[in-house]
Amino acid sequence: MKDELPFESDSSQFDELSAGGKGFASVMSDFVKLTEMENKISAAIDNSKVPWVETRKFLKGQSVNEIINTPLGQFIQDLFKEMGLGDLQLTNYDSFEYTFTVKDCPVCKMFKDVMDKKVCNPTVDALYRFFSKNLQIECDVEETTCTNAGGDFCEFKVTLQPLQVYKIALDNNDIQILDQIKEAGLDDYKSFIQSLEKKSGLARAEVEFRIQNLQQYEILDNNFNLTPVGETYYTFVQANPLVDEETFDPPWKEMSKLTSTIAATRSFAEAFVVVAEEEELPWMVDDKEIIDLKQRAKDKSSFAELLKQELKDEEDED
Repeated sequence: MKDELPFESDSSQFDELSAGGKGFASVMSDFVKLTEMENKISAAIDNSKVPWVETRKFLKGQSVNEIINTPLGQFIQDLFKEMGLGDLQLTNYDSFEYTFTVKDCPVCKMFKDVMDKKVCNPTVDALYRFFSKNLQIECDVEETTCTNAGGDFCEFKVTLQPLQVYKIALDNNDIQILDQIKEAGLDDYKSFIQSLEKKSGLARAEVEFRIQNLQQYEILDNNFNLTPVGETYYTFVQANPLVDEETFDPPWKEMSKLTSTIAATRSFAEAFVVVAEEEELPWMVDDKEIIDLKQRAKDKSSFAELLKQELKDEEDED
């Protein structure tokens, strides 16, 4: 999935608005809402980069409850509400996959006349952009269930690229554990933990928690040996030492400012409608003269081609 909004790249989202024989005014009103949502998403993503230290807490959570109670887990819920995408809830997780659901989805309400089809492209796009840009983890996002397609809720699966997760979730203390296993093995668990405590300066509980995470990420097996994935990762990190983390304040530190930024966004379509209501624009025409662009667009391969034809028609009339 490319880092772009789906309704910027093609006309499919506008086609959905036109489904069901809706009038021009109704379609335009929905289009304004859609483009306003687009701008809210862009404003949110542009101002929500998260430092690795906070992302690491999220990634290392070992239950849904632990994950959603991290600062980042709470921020994701608040941010998606501010973008107008509804109450996004984490309902399941695996090492590299997070499942989110939205009940009473605002996007589905926008496309209430479109049935038997998944319509939540804005939410899919927002999740993709948030994880790939703000958390710096490459991912794939799929809407697996949609209210408008007969589901009880909308469900989204975010699948993370494992190496990207390792890059952020693991630090030099984790590498030190792997070093110890490679050097001395783990014949005696108690002695191994005591040795790591002494070398790392970490408390026993912290050492054991890190080992559990290495197992969760399939780097260590149940016998505390490196898996084939672990061997590959260990070889990689020896040749590519961990980089120093960039330090900056998390976006929720100034949540009120971020909220104001999102709320202040206005789409071009919305601004156009406001101006049109206030004054008669020179190119405004009567309703009977409005061209059915959607119908005419069916025969054109691109918007540019359609526009070229419209200009040619005007020249012919002159």
